[in-house]
Amino acid sequence: MHLGNALITLLASATLSMVVSAAAVDTALVPRSGPFDGLKAKPATLKKLSNYCLKANGHPQQRDLVRRNGDAPAGYTDVQTGGAEGAKLQKGLWTNDLMTCFAVGIVGKPKSEIEDERFLAHFLCASEALLNLQWEKFSKMVKAADLKDAKAWMSIPDPKEDTPEEWDEDLTNAVYEMEGKLTGLVHELIGNKPPVPTHRTMGKENPPKYPKGTMWITPKNEIFIEGHHVGSYA
Repeated sequence: MHLGNALITLLASATLSMVVSAAAVDTALVPRSGPFDGLKAKPATLKKLSNYCLKANGHPQQRDLVRRNGDAPAGYTDVQTGGAEGAKLQKGLWTNDLMTCFAVGIVGKPKSEIEDERFLAHFLCASEALLNLQWEKFSKMVKAADLKDAKAWMSIPDPKEDTPEEWDEDLTNAVYEMEGKLTGLVHELIGNKPPVPTHRTMGKENPPKYPKGTMWITPKNEIFIEGHHVGSYA
């Protein structure tokens, strides 16, 4: 399955690194089983869902197909589409261009000072195989920190309001299925309270100062989605 001109090259390395690349990749070359196997959403539906994010197909807001470096503010690590990052001390985490993608932020008390205390993942819903790879990388990072009293937040596209052109019921059902699946996985991962959801529209209007589809965690563990403060961890 090809994802078009802007593609995610997934290297099945020890760290399962994920980077956005202009080079073509066939996801059939990286088979991977995991918790996203057997989704009700058809492969074509997942591809269409991810294409809205990668290409902004049919959406009033056209944008570059490849994420550029420097999107994150100073002092923040940029979490690329399909990627996940961890941070500690005075380093924050930032992602953008979510649109039809999902983001998950987790903060907790690590087992030691050398481990990261905050994590942010940007899930591109392109295929079951890619979702499994993304989840495997993210969950391994969080498990390695052995967080205590962890809390989680999710940025979720709202399929009921201000949707892109040619949106259909299959896409709506896929978003709901993804929300349910990710919510359950994150809840199981942190072993504490379920993640706090924030539903955002996919329309073209930007909030003041901040572009659509942003989520970030500050060095003080304050969580923001599209400029709105949605939670904190003390």
